[in-house]
Amino acid sequence: MKEIERSNNLIGLSSEQIIELLGKPIEIYTYDDKVYMYNAGHIYEGLIFGHRNFGTMKHNYVFYIDFDETDKVKSTQISELP
Repeated sequence: MKEIERSNNLIGLSSEQIIELLGKPIEIYTYDDKVYMYNAGHIYEGLIFGHRNFGTMKHNYVFYIDFDETDKVKSTQISELP
């Protein structure tokens, strides 16, 4: 997801093309424009030794795709969930 977000390869694609490439979004928001939300994965921070975790924190990330009024991708963003 990070590479997709950095390369801006999705800019200008339609929502149908996005679903074909990435599958169904986990959430669809409608504000002024439509926004698709995808799970971008998680990163563990800390020490993991076997089955034991020592001070491990899990950081969850989401990938947002924002569409314009013509239903074309205008921007993308990866954010950490609080």
